[in-house]
Amino acid sequence: MHDKSTPRKVLLIEDSDDDAYFFTRAAKEKPTVKVLRVENGEEAKRYLLGEGRFADRAEHPLPDVIVSDLKMPHCSGTEFVKWLRTRPEFAKLSVTIVSSSNVQQDMRASLDAGADAYLVKPSSLPGYKHFWESLEKFWSHKKSTVAAALP
Repeated sequence: MHDKSTPRKVLLIEDSDDDAYFFTRAAKEKPTVKVLRVENGEEAKRYLLGEGRFADRAEHPLPDVIVSDLKMPHCSGTEFVKWLRTRPEFAKLSVTIVSSSNVQQDMRASLDAGADAYLVKPSSLPGYKHFWESLEKFWSHKKSTVAAALP
């Protein structure tokens, strides 16, 4: 359970520097969120397992929740979620898949893989601010599965 007196640690798995910039910039206005970023699912696995450069937990703490891009090189968001759901030590981590795709098949595949939510990526900074508000509402209500599309 997340301690409300400290910022929620969000592991952002995102290969696009532009998208990561907007995610983290919008999150800076939220004192309740601290973004930790890796660039793909393989790197996220190493981060969670504390391998290599991620071994120092003071510098690379375990996240409270995960936000993952859907389409990335080396390991897609769906592949990552499938791996994560095989790991008992990470069973309670909430994962939201984000993508520019609003194709029902992508949404269904993400949720079937074990994602807790699927959100369409915003296309502007104000959209990212609304995105974080939606995530925080989702996390606070602890819903098991949600599929939503943001403008």
